[in-house]
Amino acid sequence: MENRIKENIYKMSDILKGFFPYETYCNLCTFCVFLKYVLDNEKLPYDKTSFELQRMFDRAEPNKEALIKESMALEEQYKLPQSSLVDLAQIYIGFNDTKKSYNVATKVLNELKEISFAERGEEIVGILKEIFYSSAASFGKIMSDKITSRPLSNLIKELINVQDGEHYADFTYGIGISTLEIVGDKNCSITGYEINRSHIAVAGMLLIMSGRDNVNLIMGDVLDIEMNDDSFDKIVTMPPLGMRVKELSTVSVDILKRFHLPQKQLNMDSLILLKSLAALKKDGIAV
Repeated sequence: MENRIKENIYKMSDILKGFFPYETYCNLCTFCVFLKYVLDNEKLPYDKTSFELQRMFDRAEPNKEALIKESMALEEQYKLPQSSLVDLAQIYIGFNDTKKSYNVATKVLNELKEISFAERGEEIVGILKEIFYSSAASFGKIMSDKITSRPLSNLIKELINVQDGEHYADFTYGIGISTLEIVGDKNCSITGYEINRSHIAVAGMLLIMSGRDNVNLIMGDVLDIEMNDDSFDKIVTMPPLGMRVKELSTVSVDILKRFHLPQKQLNMDSLILLKSLAALKKDGIAV
């Protein structure tokens, strides 16, 4: 069964890769697998909408209305950003012209209907991770900006050494592939800050399928979000290096005052580093 699941997910990803722009490719792979995952693991209330979604997979007939309704329900159920999954549903169904879109959607559904994801969450997330790493290598800078390389994530994992019961945070969360690598099987709480709505949605779906419960994904610019001092045991951040902050937020001004620094424009990476130090527990580690 394991080989068949991997084979079918790879086939599905190849179909999407052939028709969708690469900047939305990973998002759609995750979305399609996530829908099948919640159905196979009975993580939806059994109502007319979920019945229509199940029938959509069984018959490999795209149902725009059911897909959008269920996406809205999942956003609310799992506290994902409003319209984030709906946007993916509309891209999936409405790409280019209707005829081509439904052809692509039907091919994807045909691959997914043949397999069951019941109790296979970690396994399918592992397969998606391999697809993402491969895509990053193929598509170059645009994908590599979204996905931290596995060697770098493994280095960070070794440096910060997350333990059970700790509170881990990533101040530039992205789609969260690095967090899955760094945290591994440790039973810790996870907080992620990310400004991109679709990134948060993908990150949330991956965490749900991984079986993570103690998670808080926060949408917004980490420099504008207030947080308590001494909050986290471990912090990871990979901000854009050298990018200037044009206008200091009230939160950033307070951080500069805390460290007795002049209230002037700084690079984003410097401000996020200061914020990390403020939010870090006395014996914590930030990378």
